[in-house]
Amino acid sequence: MKTVEWRAAGDRSRGPIPQRERAVAVGCRYRDGQWWFWYVRTDVPIGPVGELNTAARRVRANVERTVS
Repeated sequence: MKTVEWRAAGDRSRGPIPQRERAVAVGCRYRDGQWWFWYVRTDVPIGPVGELNTAARRVRANVERTVS
């Protein structure tokens, strides 16, 4: 299992958090006349907000690919 080190500021009691339990930060941005979902951490577009199911599938596939 892949892990990522994470500690709250000043908190040394927490250990690594398994990658499968990490959150994905998704934001919205206006581009080319429509709103888009974006990965906040990588600044990569996911898809138009109007295509919610497609965007959700892309996020899930990306998370599953990252964890496995």
